[in-house]
Amino acid sequence: MRFIKGKQPRYDEAEKAFQAAITLYPPLSLQAYSGLGYVYTATGRYDEAEKTYQMLINRWPLIADNYFNLGAVYFYRGDKELARQQVEKLTQMNRNLAKRLQKFIDGQN
Repeated sequence: MRFIKGKQPRYDEAEKAFQAAITLYPPLSLQAYSGLGYVYTATGRYDEAEKTYQMLINRWPLIADNYFNLGAVYFYRGDKELARQQVEKLTQMNRNLAKRLQKFIDGQN
């Protein structure tokens, strides 16, 4: 994750904004849930992130980014085998994302 020099991420504010967007404007829920998953991942709340990305995959199964993000969550949580399973799923959908996730898992990011 990149940060702007002198700026600290305000995840608590971002989380509230994404939750409000989900409630107030459901057509944007895909983006808001994705943002919420990012906040959960960035703050080490991997179980919540996993549930969020799994929900996204169930609702929008053709969006490859969700598989990538779920694989990253598994990696951060220390489960490389589950992360690699997401690489396999991504290979069928988006080879470039699959390669990026595999490099990430292998520590070549």
